[in-house]
Amino acid sequence: MNKNDPEVLVALNNLYVIIEHYDPENVYNMDETGLFFRLLPRYTLLMPYVDVSSVRGEKKVKDRLSLVVCANCTGTHKVPCTLIGKPKSPACIKNREWPLKYISQEKAWMDVATCWKWFNDVFYPNVRRRPGRPVLLLMDNAPGHFEAFERDNVTVVFFPPNCTSWKQPCDLGIIAALKKRYKYLYLKDVLDFYELDESSKVCIKEQARRLPRGGAGVVYGNPTHLLDVAHYVKHAWDAISNTTILNAFKKAELMSMEDDSINEEENDFVATILHCFQGLNISIDRDELDNFVHVDDKTSEEYSQVILEDVDELLTTMRLEDNASTNIDNEESQDEGLPIENEVKFNGFKQYSQYGRSIVMWTNPS
Repeated sequence: MNKNDPEVLVALNNLYVIIEHYDPENVYNMDETGLFFRLLPRYTLLMPYVDVSSVRGEKKVKDRLSLVVCANCTGTHKVPCTLIGKPKSPACIKNREWPLKYISQEKAWMDVATCWKWFNDVFYPNVRRRPGRPVLLLMDNAPGHFEAFERDNVTVVFFPPNCTSWKQPCDLGIIAALKKRYKYLYLKDVLDFYELDESSKVCIKEQARRLPRGGAGVVYGNPTHLLDVAHYVKHAWDAISNTTILNAFKKAELMSMEDDSINEEENDFVATILHCFQGLNISIDRDELDNFVHVDDKTSEEYSQVILEDVDELLTTMRLEDNASTNIDNEESQDEGLPIENEVKFNGFKQYSQYGRSIVMWTNPS
């Protein structure tokens, strides 16, 4: 990443000119992030359903989903978060309501169709409820995003390549604050169950048996399910302060703003959780908790490896399907044409493959 690249600087200056025409109140940034929503630090020692002696050497639990995060520059409007998960009809939702938007995608990725669904169902309706002033949505050029466009008073533009890590507000503290709060809420429920006496645990387990299959989550001593995640994310996002979001936009230096000092996030969730572990006589250190907090960051080796495995698996499937279709008559194939949706997915997944491999190379320089 070269912050002095002339082409990047010219592109950024062009972006600044666009941003200057908008009130900071109406400038938004959106980004998505991956989340290992069931992963726990030293999880074999925590979950009551796990027999420690039977799982030595097992891989970490890396069930993954994506979160879509979006807020305006001043932090006065946090667009409700969106979850992107794999199941089409999660069992945990039966006879219940999602506290936020859920979109199903086979790899829990943001692809073009999912991006449009987020814009049409979440972002656009939310900004239209506010005063009808022009709105600017800033996005990065990650694979799976749609192209720049305008609709009514909403304009979508993109950051230049190779600068989002130091210019995109969501990457400069907003997503990190959200995920820290999520993991704090998650671990707190796990530890609360862990702290119960045996009779209370038996009673709660009996209550869990009366729930629909798949409906009992963390508070019942079970692995977290998607509805748990939705509630944790909503509560975490609601608790993010205006100051946290405003500070991230200030760090990005995208526009002229009041020259107030930047106040960092005060809450040290890692220290709070560490104290809870110590109170239960569970041996864990600060480094291990820090690793847990950052294990699914974009620059994490473990996260990039999981993405790459997903990409390789999908591309292998696509190659097999492509080979199986070679016997189809060419003229018939031309008449029918390829579905547009498949063309979009193929190109997007190809980009994902390049993106995933570049992350692995960057985080593991030879």
